[in-house]
Amino acid sequence: MNIDKFTEFFESYNTPVNIKWIDKNDKLIGLFMVNNRVYQITCTNNDYNIWVYKFHFYDKSKNEISPELTNFNTGSLSVLSTIRVGMEYLINNKKPNGIIFGALDSSDVRKKLYWAYSSEIKDKYNYERLTQNIDNKQIFILYKEINKELLFDKVKEIIDVCINEI
Repeated sequence: MNIDKFTEFFESYNTPVNIKWIDKNDKLIGLFMVNNRVYQITCTNNDYNIWVYKFHFYDKSKNEISPELTNFNTGSLSVLSTIRVGMEYLINNKKPNGIIFGALDSSDVRKKLYWAYSSEIKDKYNYERLTQNIDNKQIFILYKEINKELLFDKVKEIIDVCINEI
């Protein structure tokens, strides 16, 4: 990697873009753009203040929001940085007892970045963390101030629904 690519890489990692939020009580929807591409964050409360955090890309060619992530040559770290900021927005505005999110593709880089994000969130907001690999997907669970048995029952239900949506 040449120095220009490294500089672009580092700067985009620390340069989230502005997210426009719509708050519908038990659902937060955030929209943002990077390099003229539209992305959506959807956060949904699934009872007991356990929130599912999903990220989607708007595929113009199919005119649909898709969980399939594409690896564009530029801006990908700005996207990931913005996803991290979006999670902090969820925490600061909804005070969740649990957050479930995942790297739902085979990207090892994305899994490592999400591990780092979950570590930052865990330490900064005093959450506990669990993670589980399911096929080539990795699910992350951050939780606090909740009965673990209740959490695990709800998590299983949510994961079954999320996995089947893909």
